Amino acid sequence: MSEIWTRGTWTVIPGREDEFVEAWTRMSDWTVAAFPSARGRLLRDVERPHVFISFGPWPDRETALRWRGSSEFQEHLAAIRATLHSFEPLMMEPVVERP
Repeated sequence: MSEIWTRGTWTVIPGREDEFVEAWTRMSDWTVAAFPSARGRLLRDVERPHVFISFGPWPDRETALRWRGSSEFQEHLAAIRATLHSFEPLMMEPVVERP
């Protein structure tokens, strides 16, 4: 088993950025409660303030798949999708790491 990273690009409907951040934070709070090893970060594009990127590591692919496949994740994602133009999720593995 090897570490996996999940990453999402979220394009929010302009004017709904605060609502998106609140919904994403609720999902993040649930994620850490349900998966204590989970960590995540949400970044906002300074030139396009309606575009966000989230990312975080998982101990292995199976744990990340369990998270994504859970009914709770799907419920949180549905609430978030109401604020979005688009969402691109990715599951990635490390290839090179430098200090």
